[in-house]
Amino acid sequence: MQKIIIVLGVFVISWNSVLSQDYYIEASRNAIVRNEPDKNGESRLKLVRGEQLNVVTNQQINRFYNVFLPNGETGWVSSYVVRLYDGMAPNVQPVA
Repeated sequence: MQKIIIVLGVFVISWNSVLSQDYYIEASRNAIVRNEPDKNGESRLKLVRGEQLNVVTNQQINRFYNVFLPNGETGWVSSYVVRLYDGMAPNVQPVA
């Protein structure tokens, strides 16, 4: 029983570190952040090449990343026009 608890504890710690991993995107060309993960979604923000946003999760939906906007809300940007990096965006102020 003690071995199971130890293994379970290691798994929980490992899984928690995966979930708490920070990511950010950088626009590799002009990009549109939309209100939903769809190319027909309403435009919320336009990015120019090199602009960065922190990412909610690195998991894509319909080839879109869910990102934090400067105003604290979230939006969606196509994975085709951005690059994903580990860590927090160095050029973006954290949103409260």
